[in-house]
Amino acid sequence: ETVSLNAGTSTLSVGQIGAANEIASAALTSATTTLRGDITTADVAANNVTITGAVTLASGVTIDTNRTTNKGDITITGASTGAGTALSLTGKAISTGAITTTGAANGDGGAVNITGSSTVTIGAITTSGGTAAANSTGRNAGTVSITGAGVTAAAITASGSAGVGAGTSQTGGNGAAISITSTNGVTQTGAITASGGAGSTTGGAGGNAGSITVSNTAAGAISLGTLAAQTGAAVGSGAGGTAGSISVSNAAGNLTTGTLTTTGGLNGHGGNITLAAASGTVVAGNIASSGGAAGGTSSGRNAGSINISGAALTLGASTITANGTVASTLGAGGNGGAVTISSTGAITSSGAISAIGGAGAGANQAGGNGAAVSVGSTGGNVTVGSITTTGGNGAAGVAAGGDAGAITLDAAGGTPTITLGGSLTALGGNQVGGDTSGSGATIHIKQDALLNAATVTLDARGGNAGVGTGGNVQFDGAVNSTGGARALSVTAGKGDVTFSGAMGATSALSALTATGNDINVANIGGAAAGVTGATALTATTAGADAGEISFTGTTYNANAQTYVATAGNTLKVNAGAATTFTSTADNITFGNAGNANGGTLLLADGSNLSVGTNNGAISAFAGVRGSSAETVSLNAGTSTLSVGQIGAANEIASAALTSATTTLRGDITTADVAA
Repeated sequence: ETVSLNAGTSTLSVGQIGAANEIASAALTSATTTLRGDITTADVAANNVTITGAVTLASGVTIDTNRTTNKGDITITGASTGAGTALSLTGKAISTGAITTTGAANGDGGAVNITGSSTVTIGAITTSGGTAAANSTGRNAGTVSITGAGVTAAAITASGSAGVGAGTSQTGGNGAAISITSTNGVTQTGAITASGGAGSTTGGAGGNAGSITVSNTAAGAISLGTLAAQTGAAVGSGAGGTAGSISVSNAAGNLTTGTLTTTGGLNGHGGNITLAAASGTVVAGNIASSGGAAGGTSSGRNAGSINISGAALTLGASTITANGTVASTLGAGGNGGAVTISSTGAITSSGAISAIGGAGAGANQAGGNGAAVSVGSTGGNVTVGSITTTGGNGAAGVAAGGDAGAITLDAAGGTPTITLGGSLTALGGNQVGGDTSGSGATIHIKQDALLNAATVTLDARGGNAGVGTGGNVQFDGAVNSTGGARALSVTAGKGDVTFSGAMGATSALSALTATGNDINVANIGGAAAGVTGATALTATTAGADAGEISFTGTTYNANAQTYVATAGNTLKVNAGAATTFTSTADNITFGNAGNANGGTLLLADGSNLSVGTNNGAISAFAGVRGSSAETVSLNAGTSTLSVGQIGAANEIASAALTSATTTLRGDITTADVAA
């Protein structure tokens, strides 16, 4: 049988309608319909439920039109309201206005479950906990689950309420799980919020954060507003709630979101965030998973991890923040959260990425560790802004600095390129009282690099100005400027620096500075100078490891050049072929200009040396040594030349020195060879 109840502009109150196959369809019309029971339709055609007007849920209500053969539509034109009552809608196409199941006074929110085998269109949903009574804990939110073959939704809020009580330390209510699953895309406007409630004075704990999960498993785009799943703020030294999480995935389409936040409330840790579009583009707003501020005597709070993947990533100027926080009055610093960004296509990001450790506070409290940041494509170019993974500083007394996280950038494709629009910083944190300085971390640029900021700085020193273990800095490809000549400054402390490709051979750098333990540098420039300003490479001792500079290329064409290592044969010309250093009326200095402690040039087998400055001064105070009868040509034109010992035994085949004035600081010995 069919049921039609029409009260026009008046009210309607009805209990259960149907069970099993009793009722074919139901149509209810009124200004406000009060549902006091479930509605179930039979397995017949047109087994729809239509409610015109607002709905009041007197108790938990289930509307079910989902039968084995026939599945009916559910339509509610007005808003549905119930104080802490659950609402479940299961059918074919489902359309409803706003749904509010916020808890009654001192009551939990009611759950909302909507499952459609066709499209689902819903207004705003609120299932938050009700206002707590005096001296009571906050109330919990109800869960929200939406499933359809195409989901259109407005704002969704499932947050816990605050604890209430002056001096009774009441805990905040818990946020709930929010889930949206579709097989034909998701379009959502407004905010989705699943956060815990705040604790009350004087030491109330924060409520647990909820979780937000959005998934599209077939063709269709996902478009979302802002998402937040944060722990409730504790008070004083009250415990932070359990961290929440955000996960958005699309199996076959684009993914677009607003800002994403799992940052902890006071004393709460940050939660994990995952964005994944297997075959589509990801576009996102600012993303934050940092730990919350520390209160009372709490340690710094840890950040959650951030994972973003897609066929292409367009993050623009959006920032990505996964920082550990500073401790309060007594405690260690919080740890940063790992950031992993991966794509099968291009990655474009100009916003700052940070995964730093927080500083300790109070006597003998260590700094937190920074976390690793990896940005990599298996099929396109990569563009990034600044990245920071620095460890936190230790506090007073005797306390260690935190270690930095590694930074890894990779690209792929026909001519893979990594564009650096900002500095990369992986410093160790500082120690106090003689404890261990934090270690710097590896910075690895795996393909050709373009510099797109006036000065790009890479810093991987250990804490306390390089006393701690340094991280290695490695460029696997060429380095060039874009948008004008750019300066590159690399500091590795006790770590090594490697430039495997040519520097400025295509588009010159404005300056090149590198400091580390061992430095390996391939070619600088080509037919033209690769650096328009000064080039300065300095190798320093790291414990028992004397610093060396290895020249592995054959061309070093720049302007002013200074290469300083430690005492000994530490300036190694290792190409195994004729190697040329060239400038245009600028000085070239090997080692210290005033003593022999800056390194002696050592020519490997076949590495004949030619230095020409076009009337700039040449200094090789500690001299030039060879391996198997290499030739030496030093030509300062009308300027000056200063050189130490050249050769011994059969090391050097011949030496040609040209200048206005040559200062000889050692012997010259040639080998038993012709000419």
